[in-house]
Amino acid sequence: MIARIDLGGVNCYLLKAKDGFILADTGGHMVMDKTFTNRREALPGHTAGSVGILTAEGGLIAGDMLANTKKPAPSPNALDFRQLAESVRRLQKLPIKTVYPRYGEPFAFEKIKQ
Repeated sequence: MIARIDLGGVNCYLLKAKDGFILADTGGHMVMDKTFTNRREALPGHTAGSVGILTAEGGLIAGDMLANTKKPAPSPNALDFRQLAESVRRLQKLPIKTVYPRYGEPFAFEKIKQ
């Protein structure tokens, strides 16, 4: 398991597969019907080792780095808020459409404010 993600109330796990990654629910059932290609991106701030998975389709599996509890925002908890802000600035230069945070519903990346 690489990460645990809440996709609209469904707890999922990001799992390494032969040709990329898959999302599976806590019962082991596949959530996505295909393996997706990706790029791993170091996103320090929430923790020193925080990472995100960028999909070819413009998705960002953000883990705890971004949240959508009251509104889309950087994590309210961080080891280093300066590094977190820099990671968000770097992401804003990428073609990200949808963010899948650990907490809260998926959201359009354009809604993120620093």
